[in-house]
Amino acid sequence: MIALLPGGGYAQYAKVHKDHTIDVPKDVELKLASGLTEVYATAFQILHLVAHAKAGETILVHAAASGVGTALLTLAKKAGLTTIAVASQDDKLEVCKSLGAAKVINYKNTPEFQEEVLLFTDGKGVDIVADPVGASNAARNVASLAKDGRWVLYGFLGGAAIENFDLRPLLMKRISLLVTALKSRSNDYKRDLLKQVGEAVFENETLQVKPFIDTTFPMSKASECHSYMEQNTSIGKALLEVDL
Repeated sequence: MIALLPGGGYAQYAKVHKDHTIDVPKDVELKLASGLTEVYATAFQILHLVAHAKAGETILVHAAASGVGTALLTLAKKAGLTTIAVASQDDKLEVCKSLGAAKVINYKNTPEFQEEVLLFTDGKGVDIVADPVGASNAARNVASLAKDGRWVLYGFLGGAAIENFDLRPLLMKRISLLVTALKSRSNDYKRDLLKQVGEAVFENETLQVKPFIDTTFPMSKASECHSYMEQNTSIGKALLEVDL
């Protein structure tokens, strides 16, 4: 069994809501399954409950080599979407390709990423932008979106305040700005979400998706795990392992 904690936590034992769990098939490695809950719940929510993604659409995924980013790429491909991955390093983008990204962009080499997006989409733009970055990407996100596109904001890694932001392109393109968070959702919402996530990732007692696990640290080295993550070189999930 894997569970969604109400606000995160590092512990050998944890108390969770009785409905916020997913049963793991007996033939699926628990360590692998443990990399699913938070990131796949977040990614599923963004893709299906907020953006209402449809097969044939195109999605631009920022921080695509992160835990949520890799989950978004995997679920989007499973749902029949074309994915564009944006990340900071070429080795991260190689992993994104392996997860099905049809186009990859190194934003450090191509800060005006919207130009590559428009070239790839023949000038149309993408239908969805999944964005944990925020302010620093705002204008470029709008430029990247097609008419009636959806910009899903779920973080502020690049700041929360946008100075001198022109709202007119949103009106002209009929862009929807959708903001979401998982932690503050109701217990019933989380229960229903986890039921859908479980059905999406486990079919016929087998794991249908594979969380990308970068490395594993023992619980005693949690601070080293944080330091490792802060270097911005990790890909996917870093796990903390406890002795039971």
